[in-house]
Amino acid sequence: QFGRYLIEVALGVPVSLAAPSVFTLYGARPNLKDALVVGISQSGESTDTNSFLEHARKLGALTVGITNENRSAMAGLVDVPLVVRAGRERSSRTIRAGPSGTGWLSQRQA
Repeated sequence: QFGRYLIEVALGVPVSLAAPSVFTLYGARPNLKDALVVGISQSGESTDTNSFLEHARKLGALTVGITNENRSAMAGLVDVPLVVRAGRERSSRTIRAGPSGTGWLSQRQA
């Protein structure tokens, strides 16, 4: 949620969280031309997040991946990888699987 608030407050650009099931379960192909889609994954290996980013890129979105691992799948598949180099993860699987571990921000240009 922090990224959403930061972009909306600082830039005045509306942001929406996206659901990966739009692609994976329902097979929808939303128009993402001129959209920015940001995926966040500590390891960069989150299957759902990476799948969403891959689909979004194919549908015309500019994709950004925020991860801790420069050799991760995410860093290799997005247009712009942002590697935070925060050091080794120390959280439990339960914490990592929460909403702060993966997320998508999308923004449509007017």
